[in-house]
Amino acid sequence: MIKLDWDNFSNKKMLDKVEEIKKYGFAKQITVYASPSLSGFHCEILSFWKLKDKVIFQYRYDFEDDLNRLCLDMLSDDKEVRNVLFNYKIKSKCGVSMRFEREKLFTLERLDTNSEWKKKTRQELIPLYANSNTLITNSSY
Repeated sequence: MIKLDWDNFSNKKMLDKVEEIKKYGFAKQITVYASPSLSGFHCEILSFWKLKDKVIFQYRYDFEDDLNRLCLDMLSDDKEVRNVLFNYKIKSKCGVSMRFEREKLFTLERLDTNSEWKKKTRQELIPLYANSNTLITNSSY
């Protein structure tokens, strides 16, 4: 999986970058989140096949991943600490701590390299988690 941190991206730039990623044959699924700090986006790309680290680093550079994050990952020998995106951020002020979580905006996926991309928004994903005995509202997603 390729994980991208797009700080200070506008909505238009994020959508343009997603359109660029869709042109690559390796991409099977693209999921975009609003970052916990709300200053950009996180993008996760699943591949149809395993990619070598060298190739992942090149794609991260091409897709404009945060350069500080990319450089640190390239220098790290520990694969467990590479390519990490945080799901939440905690900010404290005046003795009060607040937790900000990232929020999924949409997922694009295709069955194979020749298939059309299909979009699943947050509203379309909600029924997938519901069963006949449970009502899921926006606030409980």
